[in-house]
Amino acid sequence: MPGAVRVCETVQALEVQLEGCATMLHAQAMRQWIEANVARTPRIRIDLSRCIYMDSTFIGTLLGLKRLAESRRLGGLALVCPSPQCVQLLEQMRIGQVFATESSPTVGSTWQEVSVPADAVKTREFQCHIVEAHQRLADCPGPTGDRFRQLAEDMSRELKGKEADPRLEETWVFGDKRG
Repeated sequence: MPGAVRVCETVQALEVQLEGCATMLHAQAMRQWIEANVARTPRIRIDLSRCIYMDSTFIGTLLGLKRLAESRRLGGLALVCPSPQCVQLLEQMRIGQVFATESSPTVGSTWQEVSVPADAVKTREFQCHIVEAHQRLADCPGPTGDRFRQLAEDMSRELKGKEADPRLEETWVFGDKRG
């Protein structure tokens, strides 16, 4: 089942709805929209009630956006009405408790669909996003971090080898500098 990302800004929060399968393309579209708007409304609510699957890049993006939201005054990120499939996946990865959850549905009324073109996967920005998302997973304590640490290192090394990129030398990740 293909996925869709719909977004809406309310007075209380940036609202995001995911439907179907949430993949790296959806993660990039969601991240770009949130980063463009988080200065005005630092609270983020991501509705996963209609989401049936999340890939690792999407989950790593959620972790990065959580960090970004928490760095803002009065900010935070909550998963809204996560579907049983999403809850099961997050619990299997042992990161279900990392996210705040809310049971009240998203309230936006003026939804717009956001996306990135399929050929975006060929861009350096997109490749950096994938590496950063997996670095967030590698930063998790316990088995999840262990599982993704080597993969994140390999991905980073491969990306650095393709051509030198100043962003990767100091690696700016979701608004914070990693060393």
